[in-house]
Amino acid sequence: MSEDLLYEVSDRIAEISLARLPVNALSLSLLEQLIAAFERAAADEKVRAVVLRSAIPRRFSAGLDLGMLFGKSETELRRLLDKLYVGLADAQYNLGKPSIAAVGGSARGGGMTLAVSCDVLIAGRSATFGYPEIDLGLVPAIHIVHLPRIVGRHRAFELLFSGRSFGADEAASLGLVSRVVPDDKVRDEALAMARVFATKSPTTVRLGRAAFARANDLDDRGGLGDAVENFCNVAATADAQEGLRAFIEKRPPNWQAARAQDLTYPETFRTQEIAANGTKLHVRVGGSGPAVVLLHGYGETGDMWVPLAEDLARDRTVVVPDLRGMGLSAKPAGGYDKKTQGDDVAGMLDALKIERAALVTHDIGNMVGYAFAALYRNRVTRLVLIDAPLPGVGPWEDILKNPLLWHFRFGGPDMERLVAGRERIYLDRFWNEFSATPSRFSEAARQHYAKLYARPGAMHAGFAQFAAFDQDATDNKAFVAAGKLDVPVLALGGEKSFGLTMAVVMRFAASNVEEGVVPDSGHWIMEENPKATVALVRAFLDKGR
Repeated sequence: MSEDLLYEVSDRIAEISLARLPVNALSLSLLEQLIAAFERAAADEKVRAVVLRSAIPRRFSAGLDLGMLFGKSETELRRLLDKLYVGLADAQYNLGKPSIAAVGGSARGGGMTLAVSCDVLIAGRSATFGYPEIDLGLVPAIHIVHLPRIVGRHRAFELLFSGRSFGADEAASLGLVSRVVPDDKVRDEALAMARVFATKSPTTVRLGRAAFARANDLDDRGGLGDAVENFCNVAATADAQEGLRAFIEKRPPNWQAARAQDLTYPETFRTQEIAANGTKLHVRVGGSGPAVVLLHGYGETGDMWVPLAEDLARDRTVVVPDLRGMGLSAKPAGGYDKKTQGDDVAGMLDALKIERAALVTHDIGNMVGYAFAALYRNRVTRLVLIDAPLPGVGPWEDILKNPLLWHFRFGGPDMERLVAGRERIYLDRFWNEFSATPSRFSEAARQHYAKLYARPGAMHAGFAQFAAFDQDATDNKAFVAAGKLDVPVLALGGEKSFGLTMAVVMRFAASNVEEGVVPDSGHWIMEENPKATVALVRAFLDKGR
C-alpha cells in the first residue's frame, strides 16, 4: 500500500505490517492506510483472517505521532482522534473475520489501542506494554473506556495513571495478552492461529464474531465519542502542550511553567466590577502591601499576568484590570484614547482607596500606563513598560513603517464584519507573527482569548484602541512637552521583538530609564518566557522597597 504499511494475502490470511520508521508512530496518513487495509480485508471474500504485525524489529507501535498533537487546535485534534478512536475502531469492529495482533516488541499508547482492538493478542517474551500518556500531560482516554473491563478497575487505574511499562508475562496475567511465545516465533504463532480460524465456516465466524462483539464491546462503542471529547479537552491544555514540547525537546516537563498559561488566578485573588470614569472595569485584586497595577495589551486580557500576579502578591497588593472594552470589562462606544483610559485607572484606584502604585504594563497597556503616569505623576512609584512603543514619542513615525504593524490602521464597520466569527483566525496572525516561538502561545490560551474577543462589542473595542492612536500621539506630545517623567522606569523589550528599542523610546519621555531584555522571547513575554519576565520585573520593583 505504501512504504509505511505493507499488505499481502497468502493462504486466505491478510497480513498487515506496520513499517513506518523508526517506531511506527501513527501519523494521520498511516491511520488512514490502516483503515483502508482493514476495509480491504473485510471486503475480500478470499480473506478468512487478519494478522496485524510490525515489520520493524522490537517495535510494534509507539502510538500517536506526538508532533501532530503539538500546537493543534481542537478541530484539528478531533480530526486525528476521530481516525484513531472512531474510524479505526469501526474498521476493526466491522471486519467480519478474526484479527490477531502479533506484538514482537514495544507497544505504547495508541499502539496499545491497535493491539487490544484485535480479537487475539500474541506477544513475544520480550515485548513490553504501557500507557505513557500521563507523563506527557495527556489522558489515555480510549483506554479509560476499555481497560477496566479487561483487567479490573483498580489495576486499570494503576496502569493508566502511573505511566509505567510492563512485560509480556504481566500482560498475560492481566488478561491483555492471549499467549506469550518466544520472540522469534511471534509471527509464526499468529499465522498458525489465523490458519485455524481460516478453516472455520466464514458465515458462522462472521455472525458469531458480530454477536460476540455486541455482547462484549457495546459499552466500549458507546464510550468512543466521550473518549475523543476527553482527549481533545486535555490535549489543548497548557500542561499537555508543555508535556509534548518537553518530549520533543528531550527534557523533563516543567508543569509549573505550563500552569503559567492556565490563566486562572489563585483563590486568594478576588474579582469585582468597579465603576470608574463612566465605564465599568473587571478587576482582580490579591495580596497585601504596596500596590502594583498590571495593565495588559491587545490580543490578551488581564489573565496574561497570572504568574507575575501570583509572585508579586507575596508582598504587594496586586491590582489587575481588564482595560476599557476588553476582556470582561464593559464595552462603551467611545473613550478609547489612552488619556481617557488613564483616568479609568485613576478612578479604579480611587474606588480601591489606593493613593499610589507601581505600574507594570505591556503593549497597549504601555500607552495607558504612560498616560496615567503623565496625568498623575505623584501617584506612580515605579513604572515598567514592556515591548510596545508610545504613539507620538521618539521614533514613532519610523516604527509605523514596519509592515507587521498594518493592523494599526485596520478597523471600522466593514472590518468588524470581516472578522465576525473569525476572531481566532485574526488573532492567530498576531500570536504567531509576533512570537519568537509561536508554539509557546498555547492552544489553551488561544482558545481562551479568542472566546473573549468574540464577545459582543469586543472586536469593535479592540479596533477602537488602535483608531485612537492619532489622538494618543497628540496627547503624548503634550505630555512630553510638559516635562519628562522623573519616576524610575524599566523599559523591557522581547529579545526577538523590540529589545533595547524600548529604552530608546522611553528616554524621550522619562529621565530615569533602566533598559532590559526578556531573553528568548518575542512580543508575548508572559507566554514565551514568564520566568525571566517575572524575575526582571520583581528585581526592578524590589529596588523601590
